[in-house]
Amino acid sequence: MKLLIIYDKVSDSPDEIDTIEQVEFVKQNANCEVYEYQVSLDIMSFIKEVERIKPDLVFNLIENSNIHVIPSILDDMGIKYTGNSAKVLFLTTDKVLFKKLLPNKWTAGYVSQNEGKAVKGKKYIIKALKEDASIGIDENSVFVASNTKEVRERIKNRPYLSFAEEFIEGREVNIALLEKKGGGCEVLVPREVMFKNFHKNKPKILCYKSKWDEDSFEYKNTETVRNDFEAEPLLLKKLIKYSKYCWKRFDLKGYVRVDFRIDENNNPYILEINANPCINPHGSGFYKSFVEKGYKGKELIERIINVASK
Repeated sequence: MKLLIIYDKVSDSPDEIDTIEQVEFVKQNANCEVYEYQVSLDIMSFIKEVERIKPDLVFNLIENSNIHVIPSILDDMGIKYTGNSAKVLFLTTDKVLFKKLLPNKWTAGYVSQNEGKAVKGKKYIIKALKEDASIGIDENSVFVASNTKEVRERIKNRPYLSFAEEFIEGREVNIALLEKKGGGCEVLVPREVMFKNFHKNKPKILCYKSKWDEDSFEYKNTETVRNDFEAEPLLLKKLIKYSKYCWKRFDLKGYVRVDFRIDENNNPYILEINANPCINPHGSGFYKSFVEKGYKGKELIERIINVASK
């Protein structure tokens, strides 16, 4: 079998170096004839390369804001690829659009340039609308709203197309889902983000520094750990229920991570559905959730390829 690994053009930025490590992980465990290609804005060159290689399967590691474009091209070319469809990637990459497809009480409220109304005195967090990797998020992203106009001014002044989401004080949890060969999904080991030594006034958030700046306080004092929720079975039941609902509602495939915030009353709120999450074996939460379930790391690539090839 010919496997073509596709990924974004990379620089020496830490969040992009991570992509190279994912590519190497796939190459080492694919057990087939492997090719790779860095996708740029030159789409015609990409199409010509695909036509030249004639892959049986494409391993899709594209993560930028145009994440849905390449799968739609592959669909037109009749070529199978790993992970989720162009439609799913489009719906889930837009952090406001996906909220509209979920029950209101399962996700935090928001204010965008054209929608929503801020609640005076409530905390909000400004996020990039379509960017992953916590790009643009720092402790200054969290603020107390005065009125809707002020919130929209803050949104407008950000370097990325952004929105403001109600900030859920509390815990952060990730649920990893992996497609089963016979259909449906397997729930892997849950992981919780631990914020250590944070001052009471410092927002407990996964900001850009906490993920990529190894010299920062945030990086050194933030980690994700296994949490089987043995003491909180009702909370775990809700997390699994919401995650499986997302799998069916969005017709998810391959491998997915659902991110939650949990308030002081143990109510979970879906932050986002990452329909093409990082699987880097050197630190990604998804990879850890997989091996903590008792699997060998190389089996992850085998399973992703097998379900995509059927």
